[in-house]
Amino acid sequence: AELHRPVLEQVAARSYGAQSATTVFDVDGTRWQTYYAPLINGEEPIYLMIATPEREVLAEADRLRGMMLLIGLGTLTVATVIALVIARLIARSLDRLTRAAREFNALKFDGPFEAHSFVIEIDRLAVAMGAMKNTISRLLAIGALLGGERRFDRLLDEIVAETINVTGA
Repeated sequence: AELHRPVLEQVAARSYGAQSATTVFDVDGTRWQTYYAPLINGEEPIYLMIATPEREVLAEADRLRGMMLLIGLGTLTVATVIALVIARLIARSLDRLTRAAREFNALKFDGPFEAHSFVIEIDRLAVAMGAMKNTISRLLAIGALLGGERRFDRLLDEIVAETINVTGA
């Protein structure tokens, strides 16, 4: 049969038998996806032949792939920015704790101590360091009392009161 379509002529020229088949081939530089299925067998069989350019079959898949790539890159960019912001917030809390530790090392216990964080472990460390600062400040105050007080009975009362205050008893 003369079909006047090179693609259909190639599909028709192949021998498929009684089975359905799909093939891929090139005609004039264009790749074609084809499907062949016998519908009615007998003296005059009827066949279903479908031929579609591969670029048309894959056009939607290519569009979706491109869109998914853009969505993936956008998500990665947003996640990276969020990670950088969170890392910076954590670093600020750690910087405050580092400054406080340097002040403790230099025996500077005056002034308030604040280094809170949304990270539980860093916040717990800040609370512990704040308690340590207060305890050392009180112990230094007791030492100053010991050095400056001349009356032993009054000194003993102040030491007991400060020790109870420091230990929380």
